[in-house]
Amino acid sequence: MGLLHQDGAVILVEKTVYRELQEELSARDSPYASIKGAFEESVQEFTPDKNVDLIMCLGGDGVILHASSLFQGPCPPVLGFNLGSMGFLAPHAFTVRPTRPLPNPR
Repeated sequence: MGLLHQDGAVILVEKTVYRELQEELSARDSPYASIKGAFEESVQEFTPDKNVDLIMCLGGDGVILHASSLFQGPCPPVLGFNLGSMGFLAPHAFTVRPTRPLPNPR
């Protein structure tokens, strides 16, 4: 949630996930209605022509491999959080996260 409040931060989300999030936020009884404005302002659908500074993967090794396969050239740095069973490529447990948002480098 903190990333949604970073000045100028844009979160790019894969197409299928982006559409699922839009549907969830548009539902009449959505518990996430309070963040709909921040979502619309800060979250965009990922396309290969977008400039990406960092990839954050929530999942397992397969998610990291899939995310890196989305890039034709060099892949940006990947920060993986292990929600899978192995975690060879995702060394951080999901419970390990910053307590405050990272500063905007721009």
